[in-house]
Amino acid sequence: MLNHIFLFSAISIIAFSTIYSQKSFDDLQEVKKVINLYFEGATTANVDLLKKVFHPVCVLRWSVDGKLKENPRDNWFEWIKANGPFERKNMIEKIDITDNAAQVKAVCDLPKAQYVDYISLLKLDGEWKIVAKIFEVINK
Repeated sequence: MLNHIFLFSAISIIAFSTIYSQKSFDDLQEVKKVINLYFEGATTANVDLLKKVFHPVCVLRWSVDGKLKENPRDNWFEWIKANGPFERKNMIEKIDITDNAAQVKAVCDLPKAQYVDYISLLKLDGEWKIVAKIFEVINK
């Protein structure tokens, strides 16, 4: 009897981890897809593409001389459209996912500056959306 309980417990643990791992893997792939669409939209100044991955209430924040600056998503989109496309190299450095929340650290290297983005995503109605972005600009 004890062997049956042990065997049932072991099978249950393996089955649960397989299901959890598949969900985690699928979410990881979806988050990467969203970030890569962000990279493509920002690089090519394709605002329609950016609108697909940024939630409408998203706000971008950064600091200048120790003071908080912020820009609503649509204002940033207008700036992107007016100033792009951009020569830049994009890289995902880190992705951390917990259930329906994710945090991504991304580096965007431009000729005169490097942007380090900390991007927050939420899974809303089954889709990952960027809901906040803070960043630091490192001038070259």
